[in-house]
Amino acid sequence: MDTFPDANPDKDWDGYLKNPDGMNLNRYLEIYQSAYGAKYKKK
Repeated sequence: MDTFPDANPDKDWDGYLKNPDGMNLNRYLEIYQSAYGAKYKKK
């Protein structure tokens, strides 16, 4: 009995690596860093 009959680790891994780009992760981190910097700015 094969638990994941359609699994293709190489193809799935490539998709996993591309996923953050598709979610616009860089823009999210940019916004998050800006908010963090504004809140914890050294005086």
